[in-house]
Amino acid sequence: MRANPLHYKEPFDVVFRVMFRVSGVICAALGIGVGVMVALDGSRSTFERVAAFLVMCLIIGIAVPCWLFTVHIFIKVKDHELAVGMWPLSGTRVPLSSVTAVEVARIDPLGEYKGWGVKGSKADRFYGGAGTEAVRVAHRVPSGEERRLTFLSTQTEPIAEAVRMRAPSLA
Repeated sequence: MRANPLHYKEPFDVVFRVMFRVSGVICAALGIGVGVMVALDGSRSTFERVAAFLVMCLIIGIAVPCWLFTVHIFIKVKDHELAVGMWPLSGTRVPLSSVTAVEVARIDPLGEYKGWGVKGSKADRFYGGAGTEAVRVAHRVPSGEERRLTFLSTQTEPIAEAVRMRAPSLA
């Protein structure tokens, strides 16, 4: 029987969301400001000035702020895979057949991982946006090495249960 995939969007803490939005507004102002300065630069051709203005406005003034306004941690539990990452960047994918343990734990992100966001190494990857409740998933890679994936979530129990239910080695 196929279970429905679970998909969670975990927002960052309020402080970080405010910082991202303020940074987005600053980027928008800088992009437009620098674009206008380049457009008014008389030493360049009209095409160069228009192109530079559009690039500055589009990339720095629109694209970066849009990303900063929408960034979040995503968690997907599918039939055969757990995927965790920071949107719109790719994340970590763990085949559920390689999972050896799943636990819900209270952690100190600042003390254990030196902050929030995407942290750690290949052996111990961390994704954190807000809170202190985390799901820790231990898994083996094809080389036999044991790795750990830890992520903060507001839905720790349902996610841990979904992983346990779908991981053949934990059934």
